[in-house]
Amino acid sequence: MSSRAEILKLARLLQRDPDSLSYLESVPEDDLRALRDQVTERLFNAQGQTLSRLAAASKLLPTGLVATIGERAFGALLCARVAGLLEPSRAADVAAKLPTPFLADVAIELDPRRANEVIGQIPAARVAEVAGELAARGEYVTLGRFVGQVTPEALTATLKRLSDEDVLRTGFVLEDKAGLEELAELLGDERLGSLVDVAERADLEEEGRELLSHLSAARRAAFEPTN
Repeated sequence: MSSRAEILKLARLLQRDPDSLSYLESVPEDDLRALRDQVTERLFNAQGQTLSRLAAASKLLPTGLVATIGERAFGALLCARVAGLLEPSRAADVAAKLPTPFLADVAIELDPRRANEVIGQIPAARVAEVAGELAARGEYVTLGRFVGQVTPEALTATLKRLSDEDVLRTGFVLEDKAGLEELAELLGDERLGSLVDVAERADLEEEGRELLSHLSAARRAAFEPTN
């Protein structure tokens, strides 16, 4: 495939317009991913000791107060950096007290790999609610980062919340493309067929091809044209 998906992910991480990184289109996909991983490590390891002290201090406060301070004083970026340093059940309790729009802001800044235990403890309905907010903002790169970290129940609830176009755009920037087969299983053949139709109508042919290319041969054959 082209490097477009990786450029979209890198642009989101750097908060840049993807078109401003178009000069990277000739760079191999694996090299772009390695660069993105290096940038992520640099961003999330910066001021590690300060963040650890902040996380430790938060243990002394009620979770409701931590949520209020996080939203009103720290902001989404700092909350995202600290989330993976908190005890998972406590972090999930704090998340439960945050409004959905702010939790979506945190999700955008979060590296899900560093907070996967926290994410796993957030109820499926809440995950789907935040996913709906992210989709409404067009934050498909963020959604793609979380697919491999949420529970099957949360993923099922999320898929019901997203439109066919949302699913196609999210699948295109999925972190682990092996997860596309799992997505197909949860979607079922009827909705999968709808995705193929939408890809043709909505100028998302590349997204549709990417989805089909990672399905099993048997499942893919059902949607490929016959001679």
